[in-house]
Amino acid sequence: MAAGYRVFRVDSDVLPNPGGPAGARRGPARGATFDSRSHIRLIAEASAQMREGVGPDGNWMIDLHPKFDVHEAVEVCRLMEPHRPFIVEDRCGRSSSGRSCRSCG
Repeated sequence: MAAGYRVFRVDSDVLPNPGGPAGARRGPARGATFDSRSHIRLIAEASAQMREGVGPDGNWMIDLHPKFDVHEAVEVCRLMEPHRPFIVEDRCGRSSSGRSCRSCG
C-alpha cells in the first residue's frame, strides 16, 4: 500500500504465514489436489493477516477461482467478513444443477 497500490490481491492458494503478513506462503503445487474443506480455515486465518497488513482502511481482495461448492463459498465469505475484503471474486463454481452460482454474494 505504501508503494501506491490500491488493492492487495491474492488467490485461494494463499496460506497464513506463521511469522507475518499473509501471502508469503503458497498452497499446493500446481497440479496437486486442492482440499477445499481444509483450506477454508486457512483462508480465514490468512484474511486476518491481510487485514492487518493493509491496515484498517486498506483494500484487499481474493479470487477463489471457482474451487468451492456453493455451501463452502458461503462459509469462506462468512469467515472473511470481519476482515472486510474489498472483493471476493469467483466465489463458487457450478451448482449441482449445472448452473452458475449467482447468489453467493
